[in-house]
Amino acid sequence: MLVSTHNLGSIPDFCDRTVLINKTILASGETSEIFTPENLKIAFGGVLRHFILAGKDLHEDEDKRQLSVISDHERPVVMYGENGEQQSQSLARHHQ
Repeated sequence: MLVSTHNLGSIPDFCDRTVLINKTILASGETSEIFTPENLKIAFGGVLRHFILAGKDLHEDEDKRQLSVISDHERPVVMYGENGEQQSQSLARHHQ
């Protein structure tokens, strides 16, 4: 099934493969490899809001993981990990 969406939060949860397009194909492949903050910035330009929580704002110890929230005014994508790279799909499974 092919889905076209700007609903970023749904992509990691429902798509195995992703193609990022902005007048041309910018990146394609496994969602876990393609759906990164860097690629999203390229695809959406300055339209996205990107918030990062890390260090003492997120953890009471020396935990280096960070929370990254990227939004385009719809459902945001939430990533968590050493560089905020784990997709929301992984988060949802760990926090249920």
